[in-house]
Amino acid sequence: MNDMVNTAELLYGGALLEIARDEGKLDAIGGEMASLGELLDANADLSRLLGSRIIPVEERAASVERIFKGKVSDLLYRFLQVVNKKNRMPDLPGIIRAFGKLYAEAQGVIEVDAIVASEMTKTKLNDMAKRIGDAIGKKVVPQQRVDESLIGGLKLRVGDQLIDGSVATQLKLMRQKMIETGREKARAAASE
Repeated sequence: MNDMVNTAELLYGGALLEIARDEGKLDAIGGEMASLGELLDANADLSRLLGSRIIPVEERAASVERIFKGKVSDLLYRFLQVVNKKNRMPDLPGIIRAFGKLYAEAQGVIEVDAIVASEMTKTKLNDMAKRIGDAIGKKVVPQQRVDESLIGGLKLRVGDQLIDGSVATQLKLMRQKMIETGREKARAAASE
């Protein structure tokens, strides 16, 4: 599944999270949503059926009832029917991702993307995650992506913040500092 979510998906995911929290079923719904995401990933036919804009909402409601009623919690079943009634079933994978992100945040877990020049060992990755987690007070789940265009170092994406510790950026900053220092010395020499 793609990691990006849109505003509508966040709204639906957030609404389910709040209802589940209010009903004291947050962990149960968290597990069911994760399982539903895995089911849709593993079953392309089911994903196409639920996401089809060709099938009328009423017909899809009957399919949702046959497939899910009695097999998922009543709360999740009703939620799926509301999503269908609003004709948002094609957005269900994104709603599941949005819920997952919000649920992880509610549990004090944050995903950190490490963009590296070469793949880090599992030990180094976990050590980095622990240090970041200690610094921000959350449990960090690290994801790494190799970008061979980096000379060395790494870039971290924590939420919507990018921390650039790549060698290329450090060299660029050093170059700018050297230019500024040279200009300052030239100005000082010219004014003497």
